[in-house]
Amino acid sequence: MRAIEGNEKAFRQLLYQHEDQMYRMAYIYVQHEQDALDVVQESALKAHQKLTTLQAPAHFTTWLTRIVINTAHDFLRKRGRMTYVDYDDLPEPVHIEEPTQLILADVLRVLSPQEKDVIILRFYYDYTISQTAEMLSLKLGTTKTILYRALQKLRNEMEASE
Repeated sequence: MRAIEGNEKAFRQLLYQHEDQMYRMAYIYVQHEQDALDVVQESALKAHQKLTTLQAPAHFTTWLTRIVINTAHDFLRKRGRMTYVDYDDLPEPVHIEEPTQLILADVLRVLSPQEKDVIILRFYYDYTISQTAEMLSLKLGTTKTILYRALQKLRNEMEASE
């Protein structure tokens, strides 16, 4: 990969190819356009600084996604804000029926940040459990446990709301 070897133009092209995905991921966490852009900019800087730590160029997308998630978490921690996914405001709509969509926005509030990370990556971005584990730097078994615990919480919340 030319970008790892220090080719600035190749790195900029990679970022350009992933900028929409980076923005959507950041927006899910920070819920504000300008803040999401700040997270994307800071993530790009971190990626550039840490590019030599990328062990497998084939995993660039998952590596970059992990940087965006961690940067968004850091941003929220610094601001002292918790965030909740509001499916009505997502830049790219989720294909869910409207009544279910409204219920999900409320239901996701019961999840911990780590559970939200797993649910968002697995179901919104359609990553496999293995890819999700890699992005979050978790063991596969731990990721499965978090996923099943989150799904159980969501089921319980959905049943309670009916």
